[in-house]
Amino acid sequence: MIPQKRQPLVMVIAAMPPPVHGQSAVTEAIVTALLKSSCRTVVVDTSPGRLKRNWAYHTARARKHIVALTRVLWHSFRRSKRIYTVVESGSGIGYNFLVLLAARALGYELFLHHHTARHIKQRDKRAGFLLSLAGEDATHIVLSDSMAADLKKMYPNAKKTMTLHNARTIETASLGDLQHCHGELRLGLLSNLSTEKGLDTAISTCLSAVKAGLSAKLILAGPLADHAAEESVERIRDHEDLFEYRGPLFGKAKARFFQDLDVFLFPTHYPHEAQPLVVLEAMAVHVPVIATDQGYIRELVGDCGVIVPKGSDFAQTAVKILETWHKDPARFEGARIHCCERFERLFRDSENQFFDFLKAITTA
Repeated sequence: MIPQKRQPLVMVIAAMPPPVHGQSAVTEAIVTALLKSSCRTVVVDTSPGRLKRNWAYHTARARKHIVALTRVLWHSFRRSKRIYTVVESGSGIGYNFLVLLAARALGYELFLHHHTARHIKQRDKRAGFLLSLAGEDATHIVLSDSMAADLKKMYPNAKKTMTLHNARTIETASLGDLQHCHGELRLGLLSNLSTEKGLDTAISTCLSAVKAGLSAKLILAGPLADHAAEESVERIRDHEDLFEYRGPLFGKAKARFFQDLDVFLFPTHYPHEAQPLVVLEAMAVHVPVIATDQGYIRELVGDCGVIVPKGSDFAQTAVKILETWHKDPARFEGARIHCCERFERLFRDSENQFFDFLKAITTA
């Protein structure tokens, strides 16, 4: 009788929802799949449970990473053991150092997921040291082929990469009716609303569109990330004919938000932006996207909308596009068709990539 190989232990050390954002949503999908697999899965949730960074935020993160280190030590006797974790940004990379030091010392295989473009588009000394610590045997999970190429170019130690597109994270089964027939042009922005994510620029774009003679309304959704965002939304509350704020959305309410739109605006200049789920969610319901050329958004959107170059006037460029689409409905419909075709292709590719990823991380 041929002895069966013992299945490896996979330890996930990463932030789970809440709060809900692209990174935590993808991690949750990975954990769900791992728990259904034959390997033993241990999940250590490092989420601080909040967006605003203060003493409570860092206290929660520090406490949860201490728990993570004890789990790493506790399971170190296993012969076949892997750690999946997310490469942090900013001060969060310090937590990565602690986990990777322990993991390397105790013989864990490493799977590092890169959700941010900041340290890949531009070399970061801390990230360089972290990837050197991870070693050449670590597997680096990235969001696109261009991201993989940039990572290898920026950090020669990143020898092994896997592309895992975010498209499969979008729940297409709950999209429902995809008709977009409105009496006015409905623009939308959903994110953790802040100046960096383009809140003020989206508001300016709507005002410019109305000034240009278009019948337009901006629908905003998502939590207010800071005091400046709270002030911006407060200033527009009395203009219900032009603006609507729906707050944080989940499930059917979130799906309805995208179904209510004609065009999704994403004028972000957030330095960590890579492959935003909200852009994919818009594409999934055939909503063309007008976004800034940040991170890997250009590669993601393709011909499903318009990418505004950095340094350009986003509102001015967006209004010209909206006017063109208004005067030429066939051109607008073409953009919608491209959304459908591109998202379906990305979704299929993402499913295949996810199968390869699961096989790599769960097979002894």
